[in-house]
Amino acid sequence: MIRTPRPLHAGTCLHLTAHALPGMLCFPDCDSRTRLLQLALEYSRKSHCLIHAYALMDNHLHLLVTGQVDGAVARMMASLLGRHSRLQNLLEGRVGPRWHWRYSSTCVEDKSHLLRCCCYIEANPWRAGIVEHPSQSTWTSYGANAMGRKEELVTPHPAICTLAAPGQDWRGVYREVMETYISTGVRFKSPSRLPLSPDPLAGLHVFTLSSDKVG
Repeated sequence: MIRTPRPLHAGTCLHLTAHALPGMLCFPDCDSRTRLLQLALEYSRKSHCLIHAYALMDNHLHLLVTGQVDGAVARMMASLLGRHSRLQNLLEGRVGPRWHWRYSSTCVEDKSHLLRCCCYIEANPWRAGIVEHPSQSTWTSYGANAMGRKEELVTPHPAICTLAAPGQDWRGVYREVMETYISTGVRFKSPSRLPLSPDPLAGLHVFTLSSDKVG
């Protein structure tokens, strides 16, 4: 099957999703999640990528990333997933792949799309029924983007930082956006995590930001 080339030129913001192979966990414990975040910081710097949001789930991860040079995102993901898999295999005494060989990528088209992506990513543990509110998850960027938690890995996207007027608290506005999302969203069933209804994010327009392209 012919695959569409990924948009990997500099300045493109991408929503990335990588899954473990069927029947495997990419993050069996807290240490494996911490290791991934440490590697993400290392390889995002080496590859010249900015990570704006993330969520680490048991069998998959989400990243919102902008590559600062052509091909940066592809290089970062190859290094990140490959190194994490090798280290985890070494600890578990196993061999073979852990991650699905191809991660998914969606180009973020405009500011409104970017805001919806941030909500979707950072609300993942809530949607899965793991926590009662996105703020309760340790393994997402919500604390950094919405609560001001110091996190070296996360660079808030300029589109999020301009949610409020100059001098006002943009994080407070983003928290309100998230409250709108979770008040209208539908959580997954647990443990099977099958959706109760179609993803509400598809039609969610909390407010109009701008039609300007992101980048």
